[in-house]
Amino acid sequence: MPRLRFLALLPLLLLAGCFPIELDVRDGKLLIPREEGFFIFDPATGKAAKLAGAEDGKPVFARFSPDGKDVLTVVKTEGFNQFRFVIRPIAGGKGREVYKGENTAYVLYSPDGTHLGVVQMSEKEDPQFKSKVPELYLVPAKGGPAKKLGDKVTVLFRWFADSKRLLVFELVKMDEQSRYHGNVSLLDVTSGKATALAGAVVTQGFFVDLAPDGTKALFTAYAADKPGTDLGKTKEFDTHLFELDVAAGSVRKIDKRASYAIYSRDGKQVLLGTPPGFSFDTLKLEVADAELTKFTTVAGDAYKAVSLGGGATFPGWLDDKTVFYFAERAVYGTEGKGLHLLTVGADGKGRHDLQPRIDTEAIQDEK
Repeated sequence: MPRLRFLALLPLLLLAGCFPIELDVRDGKLLIPREEGFFIFDPATGKAAKLAGAEDGKPVFARFSPDGKDVLTVVKTEGFNQFRFVIRPIAGGKGREVYKGENTAYVLYSPDGTHLGVVQMSEKEDPQFKSKVPELYLVPAKGGPAKKLGDKVTVLFRWFADSKRLLVFELVKMDEQSRYHGNVSLLDVTSGKATALAGAVVTQGFFVDLAPDGTKALFTAYAADKPGTDLGKTKEFDTHLFELDVAAGSVRKIDKRASYAIYSRDGKQVLLGTPPGFSFDTLKLEVADAELTKFTTVAGDAYKAVSLGGGATFPGWLDDKTVFYFAERAVYGTEGKGLHLLTVGADGKGRHDLQPRIDTEAIQDEK
């Protein structure tokens, strides 16, 4: 393979086995995977409850079950990118393994709690991309065989509230500038049929979020339009924010460069990560109304991973009035850096660094 071709394929290859940092929240409490194990941390009290240790592997990702009774934990075990998915009762008791796979990269519960959507890399190289590609599987939460729903998709996807449909991005091709062309599509879980809602040209860092009522979605792209539109000649090299009307299939370009856009739980606000200026490793956090007409800057130091191979880090909503995000702090000179978890009001007031308390709780638990 020519060197240029290899470099062009590199971003897609590096999606393998690299979960994003994306914390889950329930009732104002954060679910945190870290070196010592899995913790539920309550910012209001500063207390952390340990759910499981790291005896079975390195903690990498976790999700609350929709009914709040269980937690799905993902650990990386010994071997080459091998991951175990275990559902554990919050009240205590033995966990049960529901899935195991190599090169997995993302997982979400269906809203009804009956299934997991799991993304992992294909076993064989795709003839078109000349590399392994991400595939989406449906896994029963009670255990059982996995069903492949789609191949050649990006890592991030979103469930609709009915648990019967998914919002995905289907990869169609990659151009000479290493940009991915494809479709934002509605994927039917029962039939596996995908219906294209919008065509788009995106990066490896494609982000998508679905409004709580399922009527609109936000995604990042170089360009987007109706399905079938020829976007090959776009000269745009900055990703912008686009809004998709799911029912109408119409696309609106927002005059805003963004790395991500995340709806609040009530759907009335949006949290955005936008360029701060000349920094390569931080983002500015802004909170906007749902119509994306008014923007309030709430932080200027949100962490942005600069590694080509992954490390995507996303903030989120603690509740409808408070957001949480990650910031890098130099704690030992200029090179001894680490991520801190902070909260700030949606109005930009009342910033708090939670990391000292989280570290204290986790380390004390190890004694």
